[in-house]
Amino acid sequence: MENLNESRSEDSAKTKRINHPNSTIEQRKRVKAYLAEHGSASTIEMRHKFDVLMPAARIHELRHKEGCDIETVWVEAKNPGGESHSVARYFLREAGDNGSVET
Repeated sequence: MENLNESRSEDSAKTKRINHPNSTIEQRKRVKAYLAEHGSASTIEMRHKFDVLMPAARIHELRHKEGCDIETVWVEAKNPGGESHSVARYFLREAGDNGSVET
């Protein structure tokens, strides 16, 4: 009986994580919607605007799980504290767009 209860508890915990407002699924939705509307977003923007602590992982998932065509360009950007960093800026390319993005 204990194993059954442990299994139910684990299933419940997984469901809570999946349905959590900051689950990886929800993070991907936010990133994809922003890229679709604005065309691009940087690592810093995703961390601070969307509460996505691992932007590269979400981009990888969008590319490989959802088939999004996203190009990465390295740029210099300042964090909210004003410090400069070399970060990725991700550009969502439209279907049939064969050109690369220039910065």
